[in-house]
Amino acid sequence: MKIITDFNNGLLKRQFSQGLNNFHFSEYNQHINELYSLSNSKGSVAFCWVRLETISSKFKDLLNFRPVEVESVKDDVDSFIELIRAASQNNSLYFVRFYKPLGVRNCVHSYTSKIFHVIDYANSRLNELTHSSDLSVIEPIDWFMVDGVPVDSKLSYLAKVPYTEPVFTQASDTISGIFNAIKGKTKKLVVLDLDNTLWGGIIGDDGIDGIQLDKNHYLGEAFLDFQDYILALKNRGIMLAISSKNTESVAINAIENHSNMIIRMSDIATYRINWEDKAKNIADIVKEVNVGMDSVVFLDDNPVERDRVSKMLEGITVPELPKDPCFYRQFLEGLNLFDAIDVSNEDIKRTESIVSNKQRENTRKIDRDEWLSSLDTCLKIDKVSSESYERTLQLLNKTNQFNLTTRRFSKSDFLLLSQNNENHIYTISLSDKFGDLGITGVVIIDSKHSAVTDFVLSCRIMGRDVEKHIVNYLHSVTKEALNFHYLPTEKNGPILEFLSTCFESISDQHFVMNEKINVKSKLEILV
Repeated sequence: MKIITDFNNGLLKRQFSQGLNNFHFSEYNQHINELYSLSNSKGSVAFCWVRLETISSKFKDLLNFRPVEVESVKDDVDSFIELIRAASQNNSLYFVRFYKPLGVRNCVHSYTSKIFHVIDYANSRLNELTHSSDLSVIEPIDWFMVDGVPVDSKLSYLAKVPYTEPVFTQASDTISGIFNAIKGKTKKLVVLDLDNTLWGGIIGDDGIDGIQLDKNHYLGEAFLDFQDYILALKNRGIMLAISSKNTESVAINAIENHSNMIIRMSDIATYRINWEDKAKNIADIVKEVNVGMDSVVFLDDNPVERDRVSKMLEGITVPELPKDPCFYRQFLEGLNLFDAIDVSNEDIKRTESIVSNKQRENTRKIDRDEWLSSLDTCLKIDKVSSESYERTLQLLNKTNQFNLTTRRFSKSDFLLLSQNNENHIYTISLSDKFGDLGITGVVIIDSKHSAVTDFVLSCRIMGRDVEKHIVNYLHSVTKEALNFHYLPTEKNGPILEFLSTCFESISDQHFVMNEKINVKSKLEILV
């Protein structure tokens, strides 16, 4: 990712203690050249932080209360916006929204009104661009809400660094969150404790009427606000689970029947409410919902439980929750663990899908092939369309386990790929008697070389022979041998097992499908 700024970004660069190699920082005062270079390239991802006073010297005059025609400032803005348009046409560009210079007071004055008018105009032009190019606008206001003064004028004069280190710490967190979201590294599952985490008090001791969830008490309000935040995560596609040392019936009764509870059992993908070791319970939960441990966040007020889980389960994220519940929500919001570029309908339905999978597993008491056939699975294979474009891109960028190459695409990359007539992009949708799972797979075929370049399946449909039916269909369509070039990662072992079991091996990373696979399970295929 390119980091383009109009100031000396050395202090910003210093905040990236890990993963620095993932970023390329522009030189001081080279933002225009960098944007011009970007406008002549394709498939790049860039973060751009440029201020209005740098774009227009007339705007700087306006800040100093010199006589300036507002329209002439807007002309400068328009010229810069055209450069942004060109840079974001074939690249993914994340641009920091224009904001009021920190020295400008909110006083009633004709010049102050002109300043705000120009800022609003510039931001409205940015917002227009988000609809016609691959531009996303970043809100920076939280960066400046730091302890102490966000500006150091001496540092600005000496080193051309306009802000203090805490501002750049906040900004770097945002940039890292964007980068992780692009790479599909955002968290997918939150495992929750109950007592003194979702509510105040101990349900087994205090009873349903004794726990703190009272809107008229500051602690009760804090826990309710925290539940609001957790439910918002679920509504964005983050799965919720419970791991609590409690009597199951007592805890569930509180969740279902306390009048002020915001989170209900229908919001929970799965749970382990018992007196067993939480690390073991969480490992079982992770296995059930089929995500990587590095996609999991565990929230518990008890530092002993946090220490146990973090030491036993490698990769899991265990935040040190504040001792005061009033700061739970604020603390988690500041961690940028759940940043996402897009949220699809399939994301929103993820909890429903996990519950449906439980129902499927509960029917699994007969021969495997008979069980699979009994699910009445319907597989729909379509060419990618404008309606499925975002979900297709999301699957390619977020899926790790059943992923042939783990290639990641910017929107502009993927658009170029889809415009090449030699590339055939298929989406895979699946439904069965328990529900509709939506688009859960993507296959991209390079017809010129008879090669499957990308093959991605959601973990929700792995283990159902779906992949075998898909490649059999594709083989019947292409009517020739299909080549699969596997690129190994730490996580995509499942697809290697499929390839090595079903196809001829030319090398460790090259497999060929010469004929259809014998599949005993039955399903319906719609095209």
